[in-house]
Amino acid sequence: MPSSESVLREIEELSKTEYLPIIGRAKGRLIERLVSERNPCTAVEIGVRVGYSSILIARNLGDGCKLVGLELSVDLAQRAEANLAAAGLASKATIILGDARELISTVRGPIDFALLDAEKTQNLNYLKKLESIMAPGAIIVANGAGLLAARMASYLDYVRSSKRYESSVEVFGDDAMEISIFQG
Repeated sequence: MPSSESVLREIEELSKTEYLPIIGRAKGRLIERLVSERNPCTAVEIGVRVGYSSILIARNLGDGCKLVGLELSVDLAQRAEANLAAAGLASKATIILGDARELISTVRGPIDFALLDAEKTQNLNYLKKLESIMAPGAIIVANGAGLLAARMASYLDYVRSSKRYESSVEVFGDDAMEISIFQG
């Protein structure tokens, strides 16, 4: 069975030949560090694509902990499930097919970690739906806070000005990730 590392490398190679935006190594290291340091037990990923980030999150979750991925595309959800299985992580992740705006309410909390990496204009909508099931101290990572910041302006304004979050930005060249800690 391939290791999670070899599956990540395969996805990286595939991303060079087909339009397949992935988090990549630099942002991936941040995600893995946050998951390792914070030790969440229930993580949510909105916008799974082929499971690259799902592998990064799932392989750093503790025993008995789980990632719930929400993906709109049937093809991408199937590819993510296959990649998680190939990485030996199928038992740590569940991919749910459908619109995250409708599915978030079906996720059982409390949520300790969330990665928002789907339609940027919907980030604030996703976050507000997650708030009712997030644990105090939950970490929310929003990808695209550099290149696509204009598309997520309402989200960025909300997490940066609301007393419900302590928020900072991590810059990666011309892109960034917004890291927010839910205060409750």
